[in-house]
Amino acid sequence: MAQRTQADFLRDVASHTMSIVRDDGVYRHLIFQRPENSWLHRFEIVTWPSALCIRGDVGTYVFSRTQDMFGFFRHPTKDDELYINDGYWSEKLIASDCSGRHGDGVMRYDPDLFIDAVKRRYVGHVRDRMRGMPDERKSLRLALDEDVLFYANDSEIEARRAADAFEHKGFTLTDFWETDLREYTTNFIWCLYAIAWSIRQYDQHHMKQNPEAA
Repeated sequence: MAQRTQADFLRDVASHTMSIVRDDGVYRHLIFQRPENSWLHRFEIVTWPSALCIRGDVGTYVFSRTQDMFGFFRHPTKDDELYINDGYWSEKLIASDCSGRHGDGVMRYDPDLFIDAVKRRYVGHVRDRMRGMPDERKSLRLALDEDVLFYANDSEIEARRAADAFEHKGFTLTDFWETDLREYTTNFIWCLYAIAWSIRQYDQHHMKQNPEAA
């Protein structure tokens, strides 16, 4: 699953402008959208004591950690780099996007991770136990392709079930259930960039309004 990058995000918001609905201490309501008021990639940032909510076209997430969440997410960087910390920030989630009735708003099964994990097991087994056995290696790889990797693009449950059930001449995918097969969703990563970027826009606005405080 291809992950969103900073460049992807910046292209999406290249023409966005910021509107300040409320700016009262830790109580804030900011709207970011294209000048023509398009809903595409439009999002809002709302903060109140110990909470920040981002909501809009690419999802809704609520975080809680410190009294002023702008201080929590604010991070100095060089040049135009946007700093995000998906692992640590995701630990501060108290609510996440469910896409209506559907889940997986933060992390989602990634078939590529499943395929890579199975192939690593195969390579390790071949290296340790099947040197000089080309026919046996070919047979094992064919069995993996047909009985395990074939299910990679099905649900995570089906893929794991195929891996757990696999056995070919003594080779099994032992304890495969411990393998992490989930990756952060592209929408979640986009929203993390949006938080970092929106705080930068907000700070720059205040510096222009009060340059002596910069």
